[in-house]
Formats: sequence, C-alpha cells, structure tokens
Amino acid sequence: MIELVKDMKKVKQHKQACRYFANLSFHKVHRDKLIEKNLAFYLMKALDNQLDEDSVKHAAVAVSNLSSHKDFLKKTNNQIDE
Repeated sequence: MIELVKDMKKVKQHKQACRYFANLSFHKVHRDKLIEKNLAFYLMKALDNQLDEDSVKHAAVAVSNLSSHKDFLKKTNNQIDE
C-alpha cells in the first residue's frame, strides 16, 4: 500500500491509498508502524504535489494523525535529509 502513495501517477490508486492511511493512522496501534515506514514523508510529498482535492484532504488527515507520534519529527526530518 505504501508503494501506491509513492507512485503518484496512478491517481485512482493514490487516492485510495491516501484514504486508507488517513483511516489507519487514526488508530494509535498502527502509528508506530506507519512512522517506521516513513509514510509521513510520502504523504507530505502528496500534499506538495496537490494531485486532487480528495488526496490532499486524506493526506492532510493522515499527516495530522501521524504528527501526534513522539518520533514524528525525528523520522520525518531524517527522511528529508537523505
């Protein structure tokens, strides 16, 4: 599923992946795994590219949910620096 967020050329699948992670990131149980997979970085890229309104909305919700994780900034900054 993370591969679908990375690949922004397939708009329909990208939109579905953003929606999926927006819902999944709401649950504390899954946030650790999503942060470890550097999902926030790819969702922020989706926000930056502004593919379509639904993807932006769902990506923003997912990033907002993930930002409550204690390692959010550390993991995201490490990915940006690479």
